[in-house]
Amino acid sequence: MALNRPSRRRRVEATVAALLLPAAALLVSAGPTQAVVTACSGKPQDINGDGFADIAIGEVRGGATGGGRLHVFYGTAAGPATVATGDAPDDQIFAQGVGGIAGVDSKGDAFGATVQMGDLNDDGCADVAVGLPGNASGTGAVAVLYGSITGLTGTGSQFFTEDVVGAGEAVADENFGAGLSVGDFDGDGVTDLAAAAPFDTVGAGTERGAVVVLYGSTAGVNKGTRPASIHHQNLASVPGTAEDGDAFGFIIGADDVTADGISDVVVGVPGENLGAGIVQVLPGSATGVGAAAGLTFSQDSVGVPGAPEDFDNFGYYVTTGDVNGDGAPDLVTGVPGEDNARGIVQVIYSDPVTKKLTTTGAQGVSQAVTGVDGVPGDGDFFGAAVAVAKLDGDAFGDVVIGTPFDAVATLSEAGSVSVMRGSATGMTTAGFGGVRFTQDTAGVAGSAENGDLFGFAVTGAAVQGAATENVVIGAPGESISGVLRAGSALVLTATASGPSGTGSVTLEAGTPNVAGARTAEGRWGWSID
Repeated sequence: MALNRPSRRRRVEATVAALLLPAAALLVSAGPTQAVVTACSGKPQDINGDGFADIAIGEVRGGATGGGRLHVFYGTAAGPATVATGDAPDDQIFAQGVGGIAGVDSKGDAFGATVQMGDLNDDGCADVAVGLPGNASGTGAVAVLYGSITGLTGTGSQFFTEDVVGAGEAVADENFGAGLSVGDFDGDGVTDLAAAAPFDTVGAGTERGAVVVLYGSTAGVNKGTRPASIHHQNLASVPGTAEDGDAFGFIIGADDVTADGISDVVVGVPGENLGAGIVQVLPGSATGVGAAAGLTFSQDSVGVPGAPEDFDNFGYYVTTGDVNGDGAPDLVTGVPGEDNARGIVQVIYSDPVTKKLTTTGAQGVSQAVTGVDGVPGDGDFFGAAVAVAKLDGDAFGDVVIGTPFDAVATLSEAGSVSVMRGSATGMTTAGFGGVRFTQDTAGVAGSAENGDLFGFAVTGAAVQGAATENVVIGAPGESISGVLRAGSALVLTATASGPSGTGSVTLEAGTPNVAGARTAEGRWGWSID
């Protein structure tokens, strides 16, 4: 059954509207001198090992052919740099068939539709997995690029299709690579990669969905002794039955939500039950994913607010993080189709004793909640993107919520981002909790226009190397200087009291010193990590 707006294939094929963007704020072009890096830091999202998180941005239809591009910006104490400074390389640009990356850059490949960082070869530098769900008539693919103390490189990169689990698995229109996540799914100390094909036929069906797990090793992805495996609802280890339109794997995450010390795969299934949606957990184990029975959460689960309704799309977006500070990850899911697509976000917390997920005390939030800025409107899609980040340096993860179709004053689909502060009792509007950012917020670079889709993608990253993370926001509908829907991304300033628009910077193809050029319909900011 079709998902509610955006449609099942929105993140690959959507058409969005936008107006012109005034001149964007400039990035810092130089920062303080950083220590010489001789070994990778082992910190999350740090590609070149200097201790600063880096940013990878997908431009899903970028480039002369429209095949898509990936852009990488390196963190410094002064923020993301566009020219080499200290140990941070210049910004970088990647595409199929360039610099050692396999394939041919072709229109519609959607290189960069999804992006995920993780140390997949255990050298302490973050690597980058890139989804190409449109590749080869929608068969899809995933490219893996490796990090080093000199930055990300296409040399030695790998290229996978769904045939990695057996000849004939890769089929047109299944969109392998539309979902990506990383975690140590077999507990061997090396990060593994999960890649979803949410429209996998699973036999003779339509858009049922499957997830492939590829295991990392010191030699690289799928180069160890454990073979890649495929998982779907027609297997005994996964609850339910694969049905047309389920879109199992529309989005995937990873964390140890079963409290056994091994990461699990968290799978969004927003098309399940006429689009009511569910989230399923595929537990990891010493022998990998699939050895233990999976878990299912939905609005039918006792303790979860609300009730399942057609097209709610529970599980449209999933992520994890320790929102209540108990030392265990919580599950955060966007339910953007709720209430005529006004949308909500729900958090399922870990049990304070067992540290496993429990629906007891689950919490929901929307723009209708007192203390949350904004006014809910039909079709806003609140929760279309969510992230958990440490935004004020305390022990609690804060929840970042994208509402890409939110109206800003009279501007339709301009988009917004809301922030809920974490606390011992869960999400709260205390402090900066409930604050809503738009491109019309004081200090935020740029200005809101129709169709910008600000908040289509969100993430948190310690770009400035501090415990307090920056919020990074994609606006793939942004039109700039007459280039329609070129797209942009914005980095909010990190402060001890929460994110701030003051001093925020814009990253886009027209920013001085950035490699490449603006592409009409390029949709820079479609994905961010």
